[in-house]
Amino acid sequence: MLPRWIRPCLYAALLCYGVFVFAWYLMVGYARPWHEEPEQALTVALQAPVEWDTLQTTAANGDSLWSVASRGRDGEVEACSEAGECRATCLTQGEVATGEDLPTLNCLVASQAEEVYRTSLGFDFEPLNLTYLMRADGKRVDVVGRLGGEVSGMHCDTRGHCYLFAELTGVPDQTVFASDDNGVHWRLAAQSVLDGIGMIQLLHVDKQRIWLADSGSLYLSENGGQDWRELADAHQLLTGSSQLGSATLRDDSLARFRWGMDETGRVYAMVENRGSDTDSVLLLQLNAQTGELIDIEQRPGQLQELVNGAGDQLYAIHRAAELERYTLYRLSAGEWLPLKASGRSPQSSLRGNDNLLLINAGRGDGRHMELSRDGGKSWVAMETIPYGERRVFDPTGAGILEFRYLNDAGYYRYRWIRP
Repeated sequence: MLPRWIRPCLYAALLCYGVFVFAWYLMVGYARPWHEEPEQALTVALQAPVEWDTLQTTAANGDSLWSVASRGRDGEVEACSEAGECRATCLTQGEVATGEDLPTLNCLVASQAEEVYRTSLGFDFEPLNLTYLMRADGKRVDVVGRLGGEVSGMHCDTRGHCYLFAELTGVPDQTVFASDDNGVHWRLAAQSVLDGIGMIQLLHVDKQRIWLADSGSLYLSENGGQDWRELADAHQLLTGSSQLGSATLRDDSLARFRWGMDETGRVYAMVENRGSDTDSVLLLQLNAQTGELIDIEQRPGQLQELVNGAGDQLYAIHRAAELERYTLYRLSAGEWLPLKASGRSPQSSLRGNDNLLLINAGRGDGRHMELSRDGGKSWVAMETIPYGERRVFDPTGAGILEFRYLNDAGYYRYRWIRP
């Protein structure tokens, strides 16, 4: 039996402990679960081995377009790529209609140009990857086409104009396919363009205008990919600009820039600047129409990811060098608008689309996720679900699409994991 004089102190201590536990539960311990939907299976058997780390996707209004490469062989696709004999069967008024017949987009490419190029070099090409094109509506995934080659990138605008860039077997440089109905029908837009450019990043599409970048330059086409002009060379801007001031880049010949475009039409080129006691990031701001340099800024620390969300708003995570502070910013017309400061608690793996933002936000253990549906103004804690080469953020906002292993019938399984 406790003495009466000690009971008030004990009750007060228990009350304080209860308040603390409840607050911890709300702020740290509580996280909403993800809903794992029932598994489904593709209705097309993909040739093995499938390179799941090549998965690419883009939103196409309410649907999403996907591509994945395979190291397997498909005799029909290779025959179409080499001889173009499939042109008569797959074309309708100069277009390919994707669907259950799995047309080969290579039939759109002029076979004569392929033969000229092959003959001029004096050897036959080894086939590149076989690529499958898929379409998802948030409820099911359908394989709708094939490609003899590798997809470099694809992007759609909100009015249904889509572009797919690919390196095709036997065709030099980039081939551009275009669609005016969210990727249902495709036509050849351009062939053998963007000489010498390998890895590309598609930044924005607006009808006939396409912005893309490689590791150091920004390009624009104003006629649907047929002709291109280099708007800016980031390396030259760094060495020849009067705005550079005290900003310097160590070993700029090896620098690889990452790019983004905000809702105002301003392009950002970001490069990490390492090699001394303090890391920093250089951020170039360019006019998307002219490539004119607007500003150069050097900030201590690191800038992780440039990700677009709703309305093409651009987001980035900044890790300050001093005291290692993390802040999520929205970049707009050159302004840094802070949205989420987490102190020394890490932020990483930012994902975004027209419906939500998703971020890995450490809460002491560095493994929590948080989700925002209002552009980063408010956040909800989610249980941790790691990404992987078979788990990809659905660009339509349906959550995470996970491709699983083969079922007994030889078809790959998949499921959505939704918030």
